[in-house]
Amino acid sequence: MKKKMVFLLSLLIVSFVTFASATYAYFSEQLHPRVDNLVFNVATQENVMVSTSGVKGTFKDSISFNEMIGDNEVTLKPLLGTVGDNYISLFDGSNTATDGYISFSLYFSASDDKDLYLAGSISGTVIDIVDESSIFTNEQKNKIVKSLRVGFVSYTTVETPTSSGIEISYAPINTEVYATEIKDNSSYKGGLLKYETFNNLGYTGSSDDVLLLDLYANKISKMDVFVWLESDDVNCDISIFDCKLRVNVRFEAIDREGDDS
Repeated sequence: MKKKMVFLLSLLIVSFVTFASATYAYFSEQLHPRVDNLVFNVATQENVMVSTSGVKGTFKDSISFNEMIGDNEVTLKPLLGTVGDNYISLFDGSNTATDGYISFSLYFSASDDKDLYLAGSISGTVIDIVDESSIFTNEQKNKIVKSLRVGFVSYTTVETPTSSGIEISYAPINTEVYATEIKDNSSYKGGLLKYETFNNLGYTGSSDDVLLLDLYANKISKMDVFVWLESDDVNCDISIFDCKLRVNVRFEAIDREGDDS
């Protein structure tokens, strides 16, 4: 059966990126981007609700950045991403990163079975840098953009009957990572492809479509989102400052194939 789009879920990060120094240099622990004044709006339509906790009574049609992150100040620094079938791990050198990236969980409730795809902004852009001072070249800005990653870890929902009702738990089952361009061995400083990425957006009905999450009627579905700078990307070798990092993440929810509703 032909799928049809039934709603759009829009997420928007608008954040200011500044650096500890205004000196053009390589990334280092002393010189890394600081992300401030983030605005992150989530809105849903067509009988799909979203929550930051998955708790009954917290689902609504829009949520704010503060509800997801809590603190309006995040420091982004180059981290090494390790991606598996059901996880994303980030490392600062040889140590597990405890900061330097953005991560949050989203929970969805839908009235019908649907498939969730990444659509990007209305213009198709997911990540861009806005240089309001106009002092950086497009090449400099594009190198930062190309080193950014947006990762998605989807979960299956497990409902276990108990004496007091139904206990809900989540088990990670799939991972997808978006980058502005497809990566290969030459894309990494180590000369070895670290993980697969995708850059095609939305639902087209082709085999290249990337399904992020299954939504089931009247059940809660979970997805984790990560945003980080990939330190092993060959483009992650310069820094810019006093610019705006804009990540536009919009999802399309499509009726499950074979569903005529």
